[in-house]
Parts: sequence; structure tokens; C-alpha cells
Amino acid sequence: MRTIFGYNSSFKSRVIRIRTLCKWSHVGIVIGDFVLEAQGGVGVVLTPIERFLARYDEVEIRYLKGSVNKVLPLIGKPFDSLGAIGLFMNIPILKSHGAFICSGLVAIAADNIKDYEVSKATPKSIYKLTKIYHQ
Repeated sequence: MRTIFGYNSSFKSRVIRIRTLCKWSHVGIVIGDFVLEAQGGVGVVLTPIERFLARYDEVEIRYLKGSVNKVLPLIGKPFDSLGAIGLFMNIPILKSHGAFICSGLVAIAADNIKDYEVSKATPKSIYKLTKIYHQ
């Protein structure tokens, strides 16, 4: 499946990148002309790719072995603000049941991430599992 990584110059993006020691602050899954993502304040949504691209200063599309079918039923679920705080505080047990952060959503779809590792997933850990995407 195609994954898309992005960052911008916003305060939130900078904090995520500093805390996770990663170039990327956000990750989603490309499905046709849309990106399936867990967006702060919004939840799990399908965003038109043009709108996704407009939010970020730089993006990169890569390949990750997995199935988008695992996460399609999660559209409409809330964003996990508690899980995001837990990730920043390095307390992965902080999590809201039935809510998702971007990297956790992608981790669920990934074939090579175990269920107990999902709450620890970051854009950096997802990126490390991807390969260059060739069209």
C-alpha cells in the first residue's frame, strides 16, 4: 500500500519532529485521489490528496506492505488526543479506546507491525518499514 509522509513549519509539526527525531510529522495511506488519515481535531477521514498536499511543505510517498482494508472501517472514528500525549510523554499505555493517531492508523494496516506495537508507532518507525515507491 502507498503511504504518504509530510511535514510543515507549524508549531505542532516541529514539536512532533523534535520529539520523534524524524523529518516527518504526519503519515497517511494513499487510496486513489484521497489520503486516509487520522487528523488532529477531526478524526479518521478520507482527505482529497490536493488538500493533503496543500497542508505540507514537503511530502514523500513510499510503499509499505499491508492492507488498507484493515482500516477502511475506521473512517469516522475520533482522533486520539490522549494517545498523542502519551506518545510525546513516552507512555504508550495512554490511549483512548476506539480513537486513533496517524501513525497508529497506518500501523494497524501494516503487515509487519504486531498489535501490541501499534500504540508505539511514530511516523519515524513507520518510515523505517517502508520502501521507495516506484510508479
